Amino acid sequence: MNKAGKAASIAVLMLLVAASLFALELTVAQSIPKPSIPEFLITYKDDSYDIQASTSIDPFTGKTLTNPAQHIQNETIQIAIKNQTIPFGFLYYDVRIRGPFSGNWTDIAHVQANPFSEYTVLTYALEGNNASGNFGGNLKISSSGGIVEFQVQAQVWHYEQSDGLFKTWYLVLADSSDWSGTTTVTFTNGLASISTSSNQTGVSPSTQLPSSSPLNSSPVPPLQTPTNTPIQSVSGSPLFGSDWVGVALVVLPA
Repeated sequence: MNKAGKAASIAVLMLLVAASLFALELTVAQSIPKPSIPEFLITYKDDSYDIQASTSIDPFTGKTLTNPAQHIQNETIQIAIKNQTIPFGFLYYDVRIRGPFSGNWTDIAHVQANPFSEYTVLTYALEGNNASGNFGGNLKISSSGGIVEFQVQAQVWHYEQSDGLFKTWYLVLADSSDWSGTTTVTFTNGLASISTSSNQTGVSPSTQLPSSSPLNSSPVPPLQTPTNTPIQSVSGSPLFGSDWVGVALVVLPA
């Protein structure tokens, strides 16, 4: 085969491969269903404790040291979101809060669903918390008094290919659920009352969770927030992820 013929064959094959990948991408994008409104459970926990005063011996000087008493305040809000199954893409959750005396919602979490558990669990420390732990953040509300409202949204993200000669892959939002109904936590003198709105289809506070309840496990650390940033590496392309179901292999003649 002469050089002109080989170049023409390569060009035709590249066009065929590009058209096949585009059609496959379009098919995958169209097959991603809208995620369901998330079901979730909110729990208030008070694991505060006191450390009594004590004495110890300094190992370097031999002197007696006095260790003062301490109060460790460890009050948290835990959010257990029941995971749902999606056929393609990556499932994420957005969590937002607001005070009832303001109309503005504030996002506090954008996390990928935990694929190894029935629930994705987030833990937030209340104001004044001085305990150590794997907290998702601090809520500016005290158990001494205040009201905070929570809502959750499910999102499906997937990879798409850019236009142009040099292709890059982008992680983009495919679809999202409606926001859930509102769960309200009311604090009064160290006590918490939790209620849900009539359109909240989430797990009720009386629901019996399994023995390996996510409320007793470590919170899921937030993964990298998906953005419309190009994915440059081949290993991060959808050809090797859950978004794709086939690869075109082209062998050119010598």
